[in-house]
This record gives sequence, C-alpha cells and structure tokens, in this order.
Amino acid sequence: MTDRWKTLLAAILFVLAVLLPWAALALGWYRWGLEQGLWLGAGTLLVLLLAAAALLWRLDTVSWLAASLPYLSGSAYTLLPDLLPGPTDDAAFSLFGAVLSALLARRRAGNLPRWVWVVLLAVALYPLAGGFLPGIVDEGAVELVGYLLFLLAMRNGGEAAE
Repeated sequence: MTDRWKTLLAAILFVLAVLLPWAALALGWYRWGLEQGLWLGAGTLLVLLLAAAALLWRLDTVSWLAASLPYLSGSAYTLLPDLLPGPTDDAAFSLFGAVLSALLARRRAGNLPRWVWVVLLAVALYPLAGGFLPGIVDEGAVELVGYLLFLLAMRNGGEAAE
C-alpha cells in the first residue's frame, strides 16, 4: 500500500474515531445498559485510534499532512460535545493526537525544538483545567494557538534544536 493510501485510510479512521463511538455508545446503552455502552464506545475509539496510528507509523515518507492528522483529529474531538461526561476523554484523545503528531513530525524533520513538546502537552492537557469561557471558545482558541505553533515548528523543520 502506498503512503498516499495509508494517509487517506488513516484520515478516514480518525474521522470514524470521532463519530463511531457515539453509535457504539447508543447501541451498547440500548442493548445492555449505560455502563456497557460506555465501554463499547471507549473500545471503539481505542481500536480506531490505534489502527490509524499504526498506519501513520508505517509510512515510508511522513508528509506534514500525515504528521498533522492526529493533532487535528484530537482537536476536533475536543471541540465536539462530550462523548463521556467530564474532560478525561477529551484530554486523552487530544494528548494521544499531540504526542503522535510530534513523534511523526520528529521522524519527518529529524529534530524538533523542545518547546514544541511543551506546547503540545499543554494544549492536550488543557481540557482537564479548561472551562474558563463558555462553550468551545476557550478550547478552540487553545487548539488553534497550539496548532499554529506546531505548524511553525514543522515549517522550521528542526533548524533550531533547542
């Protein structure tokens, strides 16, 4: 399978990881109860995320688009209404996406500034402390700033090691 197809399939899996856990939650809740629905939704999310990550990790040449996909999907999940009550699932998905994006970008560029890790981790963990502004305004702003800084670091491509 070519890198283009792997990237496309990973993008589809990330979109499904944002959407399908809702269906799994509803099905599990209807069929077996709320607790089983939550487990089914979380399991669906985990399987799809790991499959997408495995596809991206197996790329021969990592493009910047491929490196950005996990971060963008984590941001999308954070901005959508909560699948599970509380910020834990948002922070977990966002952290997974941020770390995977940073690892893929490092693989692509060879070296990334250390501050990129700090920014990505801060953005990923923000949902745990967020909620200062109503709705998705604060999370959206934090995700946007984090992504712009990530793009800046990727554009520099590891020119500044520190």
